[in-house]
Amino acid sequence: MADGGQTLPGIFQALLDHLQFIYEKFKENKGETVPQGFTLEEFWTKLNDGVKLLSHETTKTSLAFSKPPLPNIMETQSIITALDAACMNVATVAASLPAERGAVLFSEVQNSILAIFKALVPVIISLRDKCDKGADERLIMTGVLWEACEQIASLPKNNLQAVNKQMQKDELVVMDALLEVEEELRRAGHGECQDASILDAGIGLVKTARAVARRIAFTVRFNGECSTPEHVHQLDTMAAHMARISPAVDDFVTNLYPPVDKQAASQTASALFHCLQSNLLLIRSSHCAGEGGELVAQWVNFLLGASNHNAGKVLAVAAGQVVPPSNPPTAS
Repeated sequence: MADGGQTLPGIFQALLDHLQFIYEKFKENKGETVPQGFTLEEFWTKLNDGVKLLSHETTKTSLAFSKPPLPNIMETQSIITALDAACMNVATVAASLPAERGAVLFSEVQNSILAIFKALVPVIISLRDKCDKGADERLIMTGVLWEACEQIASLPKNNLQAVNKQMQKDELVVMDALLEVEEELRRAGHGECQDASILDAGIGLVKTARAVARRIAFTVRFNGECSTPEHVHQLDTMAAHMARISPAVDDFVTNLYPPVDKQAASQTASALFHCLQSNLLLIRSSHCAGEGGELVAQWVNFLLGASNHNAGKVLAVAAGQVVPPSNPPTAS
């Protein structure tokens, strides 16, 4: 860290400048380098220890300037040097995580570390501008930093855990969309308005989307592995595909609100069907299907049929065809 000038504001500004440099460099890190002898166990030990030290140094710095007498220039430089070193250590350790250990895991770690640095910036700005006069506001700011630091301990420890976490979120979003469209059908009055039939057909497709998301998440949770680069890559690919289900559902549901744009509903129903199809085919061909893959193939084929049936109903109703009500099973 460069000497920002022998004044308290200058020292804090120098730390801010270096923190911004660390932040930008860390954000650019793609995890392309694999450190020799890297292990996740050692990585997490070092990262947790480093984050605890950063939290401690931030607290120590904030308390040192909470009331007079304030540290002198030399004491301040020593305090800030320790905090800066803690920041550098966290960034260095976090940046050692190779992306090949999993894109979802890598993203989780990177976002959490960036959140810590973002939380630290207001604390340093307050120290620079207000010193002891900003003690009360800094207590709140430091609390935000503590929370960001505490999140590190609860992060997924491998790519399978990270993918499971993401898929669970995706499944909940699809469930929310289903509840939303069911409520819209109740408001429209079942069979009492011209849009009720397409809403009814749309619910079937969204239910199928929910079943697809739920089944995939369940299967990955119990059959997924991350012991080989191939398995890690498959998990990342499945997570990326499943992340597209909820936006596809949202696009479709948006076009079901009365007055229904039937052309848009047809287009988004087709897009949702193809999204579900790609997800189902992907898990059927992955290691999560298990040896032989017969059981997974059964429900995949079932849901492929349900997706096709329910998307077809939406397209038929949108085209003006009379479709008798039916309730084909959609699996749960």
